[in-house]
Amino acid sequence: MKQVESELNKYPPIHFIIGPGRSDTTLLMMLLNHTQGVIATPEVKHVLFLKSRVKFSSKKLNTIQPIHDFFSTIKKSSSNPLNQFDLNQLVSELCDIRIENYANFAKQVHLSLHKKTALETDLIIDKNNLYTFYVKELLALYPDAKFCVSIRDYRGFVASNMKSQHQFKAKKSVAYFAEVWNCYIKKIQLFQNELGDKLSILRYEDLVVQPEMEMKKLANFFSFQYDETCFQFHEQIKETVNNYKQTSNADPRIVKKIEDLTRPIHSGSINSWKNILSPNEIIQIESISGNLGKSFGYTESLKISPWNRLIKLAMTFPIRFRVKLFFGLRSLKLHHYLNVVKRSIHNKEKGYSS
Repeated sequence: MKQVESELNKYPPIHFIIGPGRSDTTLLMMLLNHTQGVIATPEVKHVLFLKSRVKFSSKKLNTIQPIHDFFSTIKKSSSNPLNQFDLNQLVSELCDIRIENYANFAKQVHLSLHKKTALETDLIIDKNNLYTFYVKELLALYPDAKFCVSIRDYRGFVASNMKSQHQFKAKKSVAYFAEVWNCYIKKIQLFQNELGDKLSILRYEDLVVQPEMEMKKLANFFSFQYDETCFQFHEQIKETVNNYKQTSNADPRIVKKIEDLTRPIHSGSINSWKNILSPNEIIQIESISGNLGKSFGYTESLKISPWNRLIKLAMTFPIRFRVKLFFGLRSLKLHHYLNVVKRSIHNKEKGYSS
């Protein structure tokens, strides 16, 4: 969908959904993508990953190869039929455009992925959990960007991650995921005051209990027109989901994920962690994340003595240090390899469709 430069300069604005994930941001993305004039792109990370790799001369791309390589890997790493794109068409379109700066190029990628033009799009939303650690870089590209922080009870976050760990990764412990939650929350707390009204907190529990109210708040925050028909998205994707389930190379993990999206919004998973986690695991998680959780309204379920908490923290220090080191590196290249490249290799070995 070819644009002219003036359209991309003015329209559409781009904003971001960040936070520790596993808080049903996929549900939120589906609601947004079924709202008139809004497009929401999941977990592509092209905005920052391609920034140092894409150069322009005379308003044309110098080379298409980095773009082709990046999106080729992205396509191979995904077996989700709800997030598909034509690689050749995408690359051809991006190669043909005339754009004077990278910020507009990154916007165009979003539009091309959704097969939309700037004039028919009121708002672009980029959903990327890892961008929690790159807010300053994003603001340098898009000074008017706003950020919705999507969070979930830390015990629900850990339980969800434990239940759906990727096959291509080594199994992680509850302490590992609790510290991941901490790293995100601490980063969010750092720039809460800095961003002011450019930041809004959305709790998963609030979204599933009162979805209309939360979507209206989000519409007001991002300045888009609230559209109540967005809640019918589950009906619109049933055929796509059913067709994918019947394929011989369907990814079981993806089947479970998209099947959940074919049901109306419900709050049944809010306290599911109580049935998934053992008492010892809950003690360990609350020892690590309990104090931080209180600042977002999450109270501890168990009374843990200071001594017992200290012991749990000491026992899990090596694991938690490794998590802190990973996020401290802030390496998009490393994250891309571990989460995209390795997944694409895994999908190829399993023969999953891409």
